[in-house]
Amino acid sequence: MTAKRKNQVNTDLTTEISITAAKIKDDFCEYSYEIAGGKSIGFTHNVKGKGIIDDDLRNAFAKLNVHLAVVDDVFKHAGVTIDSISTMHNDELTMLYNVTEIKVKGGEENESVILIGNKYLSGGSRMELEGPKVAIDSLSSYKWYNELKEATDKVREEVLAYHNGKYTVVNKDDTDEEEGVLKQTKFSFKKTKADDGTDDHLETGKID
Repeated sequence: MTAKRKNQVNTDLTTEISITAAKIKDDFCEYSYEIAGGKSIGFTHNVKGKGIIDDDLRNAFAKLNVHLAVVDDVFKHAGVTIDSISTMHNDELTMLYNVTEIKVKGGEENESVILIGNKYLSGGSRMELEGPKVAIDSLSSYKWYNELKEATDKVREEVLAYHNGKYTVVNKDDTDEEEGVLKQTKFSFKKTKADDGTDDHLETGKID
């Protein structure tokens, strides 16, 4: 079977699925999905991705940062009035937040989302943060629910693409399976004697 390449999406899938949760961890994606059609409808699956995410998925998650900042009331406490949330993505207060995980609850008519990530604190430390469940339908009390739904749907779209092969494959030869980390090339050196018998000659090295 031919290995999937980066940005190659399998368009031959016939099973409809719905992404219900996604998490970025160490540039890999862990996600859950529910079968949305066919004889296995309602079945859920948890997947631990083996490919490195691309910038589209990373940027999709980044669009959620401002929403976590809003629900954490950081703008309210700072006395900042938001006229358009689309102008706040690069605000210095938004930059304090980093969304790494979403959980989608409910059906199409009453969906809500939970944003999970961390917040940078003074002194360089970080605090894990989980927002409340926020409705993303017309009955939502959240002012920017349309933008939040759009950003959430984009993440789910990119996770589905990841599920279908849109990622960078990690070669097994580059991975230490025992330790689960990428191998690092190791060098060892030994001194050689100079013609006059001293030890200050250039060292020779070899790759392990």
